[in-house]
Amino acid sequence: MFLLIELPQYLLEDGSYPGQIAVTQPRRVAATSIAARVSAEQGQPLGTVVGYSVRFDERMGPGTRIKYLTDGMLVREMMNDPLLTCYDVVIIDEAHVRKCTCALCQRPSASSIHISYLQQPK
Repeated sequence: MFLLIELPQYLLEDGSYPGQIAVTQPRRVAATSIAARVSAEQGQPLGTVVGYSVRFDERMGPGTRIKYLTDGMLVREMMNDPLLTCYDVVIIDEAHVRKCTCALCQRPSASSIHISYLQQPK
């Protein structure tokens, strides 16, 4: 969870990526709640610098730089823009359980970060 909250903010503050940073989440509740938390940490209202896009709900503006979205929304965006050229970075959470990562691994125009969490046996 730390990486999904901190890493996009580090990339934003670094300034190396002037475009949008997409962060996928497997569930809509995760996308909306993490976006709200990161927005609060940035000290900005939700939908300005940090926003989200889930099915039937979206909080974004023209200046949104970090966008949390579900896999389905990312796939929908890929229908119009197969290489996702609107994003400088795409961060895929729980990549080991995803089906949409194959197309993203072949994306030559931007950075793609795949994050997997594997539980340690107790």
